[in-house]
Amino acid sequence: MRLKKEQVLKIPMWLTVIYLLSTIVIYKLCPYNWPTKKPLLFYTLLIVYIVAIGWGYWWGSKRRVGFKLIQWDEKKQQVLMTIVSVLITVNFFVYLIFIFRSYGLNSLNFAALWKEMLIGLKNPGLGYMLNYLRQQNAEGSAVLGGTLFTLFNLGWAFVKVPSLLIGIVHFKQMRLFGKIFLLSYFAVVVVFYISIGTNIQFLHVLLMILLPVVLHFFEQWHKGAMNWKLVLKTFTIVLVLFSLLLTYFAWMQNSRAANKNYEIEDYVIGDIAIQKPEGSLDGLGRPSSGSELTGFRKKLNDLWISASSYLSQGYYGMSQALTVEWTPMFGVGNSMFLVNLISGNIYDVDQFTYQAKLEPFGWDSDVRWHSIYTWLANDVSFVGVIVVMLLIGAVFGMMFRDAILNKNPFAQASIFYFILMVLFIPCNNQVGQGAETYLSFLLLIGLWLLSKPAAEAHDKKG
Repeated sequence: MRLKKEQVLKIPMWLTVIYLLSTIVIYKLCPYNWPTKKPLLFYTLLIVYIVAIGWGYWWGSKRRVGFKLIQWDEKKQQVLMTIVSVLITVNFFVYLIFIFRSYGLNSLNFAALWKEMLIGLKNPGLGYMLNYLRQQNAEGSAVLGGTLFTLFNLGWAFVKVPSLLIGIVHFKQMRLFGKIFLLSYFAVVVVFYISIGTNIQFLHVLLMILLPVVLHFFEQWHKGAMNWKLVLKTFTIVLVLFSLLLTYFAWMQNSRAANKNYEIEDYVIGDIAIQKPEGSLDGLGRPSSGSELTGFRKKLNDLWISASSYLSQGYYGMSQALTVEWTPMFGVGNSMFLVNLISGNIYDVDQFTYQAKLEPFGWDSDVRWHSIYTWLANDVSFVGVIVVMLLIGAVFGMMFRDAILNKNPFAQASIFYFILMVLFIPCNNQVGQGAETYLSFLLLIGLWLLSKPAAEAHDKKG
């Protein structure tokens, strides 16, 4: 592993390129035989987007940027950790109120809360269905905290995730009460999201736990302090977290399927179906002739179908979007959060999105996925997405450099968002899905541009 320092900083670029190329392969080979629209244009754009984000990262990883108005030093670091500890403590209680509201409760009735949660903990699939029904009939004014808490939560979205990320990366430097409430928060989050049968937030937790591991690994590698003990430790942690994710995902999908009574011949996404497997798997994971699959092989096959559908349906949505007319949305169409916020309170901008325009074709904008490219194209067109991917890659490269070389806390926290964004490129704009990620990501970029760590001198020497 004798790589030059600059080469170490470029490893995330290669991992991103390899991952995105593999998702195209999965799209082609998965059990869903997607009828791709405008295939030549579609695949050309996918490859160009990958080249753009890769080249942008390569360029950005070689440069320092920022206004650097805040001179960062050890004293400011201690102040930051005190602030983060307080924010994490407040966040724990804010999140408890959020959970009560999610269950439609209008008071701090812990007995009623536990009763509701227990239903989902015993049967996550049923908890998922009940949560969906609650969301359909939710009224902020009728639950604990009322409309006032809804507004407060929107403002809180700016600081919630960054405080958690900085806290877990600099866990040793936090105040004791901050450490206690950080660990308590993660425990409550896992229990809550199991009870409502969702996958995304569980992935968020695992990525947050993984963040300090990844940063430490690259910091040591860049210093030339790589050894097999560190490699083995890092590999073990990644393997354990990945195994937990797969196990959790399979559990949730099986539980949901059982509660929807999927005793039907086909799995269907939109109007695209595959034959339910009745035989053994071929080399591509597709059903072949033979006896019905049972036991572990059936679970493995079901996991492959579910996972591949997550990583492929967004590309199919994109190929459909290439057939409809583009309406410029000038910066508000890239984010589901922004589209819903503006459409629900000011003007119906949702009608201009590719997602809404595909509904007549049977691709539901609230259920089906469209890839990050389609969301970005709402603002800049599919050709303009090339420029956006260049910018994303460049900012990712610059912030990763600052996180590893200078240990800038804002750059370190931002890596979580980039990992999340890249993982969900085939699916949606995950960072723009909700207020917690979208608003806080913008805040972190702003703080990063304004901050100048004392360690930057090492960057200049290196």
